[in-house]
Amino acid sequence: MVSSSIFRIASKLVILVLFCVGLWLLSGRTSSIQQTKPAVSLLPVEVKQLNEVAGVIPVELRCLDAELSSPRSIEKLTCIIKNNTTRFITAGTVEITINIERNGSILELRSYYTLDTLLHSDFREDHSNNRIPPGGEHPINELPSSYSDGVVKSIAVGIDYIDFGDNEPAGLNRKGSQIIGDMREGASKYKRWLIKKYGENGKSIDAIIALLNTDPSSQEVGLANSNQESGADMFRKYLLRDYKTNGAERLTKHLNK
Repeated sequence: MVSSSIFRIASKLVILVLFCVGLWLLSGRTSSIQQTKPAVSLLPVEVKQLNEVAGVIPVELRCLDAELSSPRSIEKLTCIIKNNTTRFITAGTVEITINIERNGSILELRSYYTLDTLLHSDFREDHSNNRIPPGGEHPINELPSSYSDGVVKSIAVGIDYIDFGDNEPAGLNRKGSQIIGDMREGASKYKRWLIKKYGENGKSIDAIIALLNTDPSSQEVGLANSNQESGADMFRKYLLRDYKTNGAERLTKHLNK
């Protein structure tokens, strides 16, 4: 009886020791992972606002400091678009300018973040609520980027173009309306091409699903530039999601419009 009690106590002590050792090993591993994680430095982002109207910035930008995992790599760039007007925002572009120092010279790299709820009439039916309402906000989270041959010196972000869907846009419009127009044209070209393929394949939904699961040839679809390619790809992915969610009948409806 006594030996049985001693055995039980000893067993519990062994389990407790093994548990403590496991915790110690886990904490050491976690500490090692944390120590090897690269340090993040912060770089203030210059925000270029639209001119005020009646004392209010119509569409406002707020940006956090950019996070850099190294002098050459932007890990995180986060901003918020705030609609301070009484109108709905249907589309817009934000200009992002990054100055890189390379061999003693400053190189200016410019890109554009684009949002568009009116990409195509089919898309519009299901995404009318994606418009930014009066007082609403829209997040911008840029993907990480790195520059192997240059050091990031500064980042500036500003509204380039805002479309309210009423022929009274806002912004300098360096590239915005052109980018949005090209994306919409790309979506329309892809839809026309898909309908053509639908007819050529005897209105086979299986054939169309196969096409939706592959990147189309820009030459075959007639896409003229990278923005048209982006618009076509966005519309392709929309149709594929819609098919997976609502089935073949919904896809057939799109193809017969």
